[in-house]
Amino acid sequence: MAVQTKKKTSPFKGVRMELKKVSWPNRKEVGQYTAVVFAMCVSVGAMIAVCDAVFSYLFRAIVG
Repeated sequence: MAVQTKKKTSPFKGVRMELKKVSWPNRKEVGQYTAVVFAMCVSVGAMIAVCDAVFSYLFRAIVG
């Protein structure tokens, strides 16, 4: 049976050290990133709505 000689450390100590290395965005960057995400969500939603309308029209034309 092997004897452990390593000192036990808190798992949160490593997390804290890694979080100190993170380059956090400033307030202006957060606003810009939020605007980009919002714009992309709106544009993808619009594309899905257009595709849905086109496919609904085609489906009704074929079936109806």
